[in-house]
Amino acid sequence: MRDKIQRFMYGRYGEDALNRFLCILLLILIVLNWVIHSKLLMGLIYILFFLNIYRMFSKNIVARSIENDKYMKFKRKFSRTFKIIKKNFQDKQSKYVLCPNCVQMIRVPKGKGKIEITCPSCRKQFEKRT
Repeated sequence: MRDKIQRFMYGRYGEDALNRFLCILLLILIVLNWVIHSKLLMGLIYILFFLNIYRMFSKNIVARSIENDKYMKFKRKFSRTFKIIKKNFQDKQSKYVLCPNCVQMIRVPKGKGKIEITCPSCRKQFEKRT
């Protein structure tokens, strides 16, 4: 039986971080739908479920990888933004900013006005107010 499943999945995309996120979102929406009983929410659940199945069994591996890369880039920027907010509350002498090009977190002195910052990773220059 296991051999048959492996042969069936050969050449298919399988699971990735975006699929795991969609599964978690589906579980949350299902629990929420138990509480509010919405047909609109149930339609969204069906759409996300079939999107998840479609992505998992797709043979277009390049397109699914590009989708996952876009999701990972968004997730990275989203999590870095919250880290910056937390660090800006904790550190009173420095301000933390994100490089708009590579999303690198950069520490700069606080209270210097508008300064030009050079990213240490990608060497892109940008202006920010500190």
